[in-house]
Amino acid sequence: MGGEVWYVMTKIGMNKGLATAIAMALVTCVAVWFVLGGGAEKIARDEILKAEVNYASTLAYRLVRFDVENGIADRKAADRARANIGTYFRQVDGRCGRYRQARDFLLCANRVLGEYFEYEGTADATNTYAMGHSDCDLNAFLVMDAAAMHGVETSVMYTPGHALVTWAGEEGKTYYLETTVSDNRGKLADIKDTFYVRTNDDTYYTPYDDEAAFVLYQAVVYRQMADKGYIVGLFDALPDNTLVADSYYEYLMTHGRIGPDEIADITERLKTATTSETLSLILADWYLKLGDTDRALSVLGGLPPQFCTYDCIWLGIEAWADHLGYHEQGAQISDFYREYLKDWKIFESRQRIRYLLVTGVIGVLVVVIFVSVFLRRRFARKSCQR
Repeated sequence: MGGEVWYVMTKIGMNKGLATAIAMALVTCVAVWFVLGGGAEKIARDEILKAEVNYASTLAYRLVRFDVENGIADRKAADRARANIGTYFRQVDGRCGRYRQARDFLLCANRVLGEYFEYEGTADATNTYAMGHSDCDLNAFLVMDAAAMHGVETSVMYTPGHALVTWAGEEGKTYYLETTVSDNRGKLADIKDTFYVRTNDDTYYTPYDDEAAFVLYQAVVYRQMADKGYIVGLFDALPDNTLVADSYYEYLMTHGRIGPDEIADITERLKTATTSETLSLILADWYLKLGDTDRALSVLGGLPPQFCTYDCIWLGIEAWADHLGYHEQGAQISDFYREYLKDWKIFESRQRIRYLLVTGVIGVLVVVIFVSVFLRRRFARKSCQR
């Protein structure tokens, strides 16, 4: 292009040195435009559009569209997510297509996944895929899509706080793929491993195909949705699913619509949904507001320790403070400390001793809880607990 410009300019009588400078400047401007904007962006967009056509029906791409349509992610994040997803699918095609056994193919697909997506526990698909990250259920969705494109039928199976890929072998044996170990490169899973929390809740240890997974994803990202009212219809359709029920009852709680009927239903659900932190918190908070700290503590005590996270810990501390008689009903734990520190000078000696004992017990409780949580998360295998 620069040569043609120089030739034309010299033909019309322009000084050769000036013509050369103008031609070089024009070529430089075009190159900069191509790299920083128009040309490079157009090629990138063309690649995304091609991938959109090829992979439009995959679960991962449908989740990206859902996130954009519901305000969870913007177009730029969606473009990056689709580009990363498309790259993964193409790599699986090129590197794993030679495997004829489902197990070998899926292990290969998981190894490739670990090369392109780093483990990071999160909720929504688009912003996570866009950053080149993924967690247990998002891993499962990618592997399921790759498998479907190669004629391998798989499902996602949730366990409390986690998710795996599962499929039936030719000999009728059920296999499980733990996608998060070895830096997201995965391995076959032993479902009897104590890492997988046992429960009588039918939400878990049930295989879900891509259609069911797409529906359940809408419950998982409930907190990020701008319009949260949709969860009511989802609960009407799937009232027995704990993932849906958690979001539904959280919605009712934030709108002040928890009453005796809802509490009765939550109480019944917790007989099987023993790992639901959300339902446990709602029920414990209900009892705490009624002044029944014993029942509040009993509810929280029934929750397995690994499922008692930040909100659960602090509600437990408040319940203990009330139980010991040093916490006015409805006050925050910070108010509890501030009030007694302010009145320290008017305490009699006996009151001071009692105060020190109570605050010491609470302090030790806080330290023990946080140390146990830290150690558990430090040494436990990676999981996707939300």
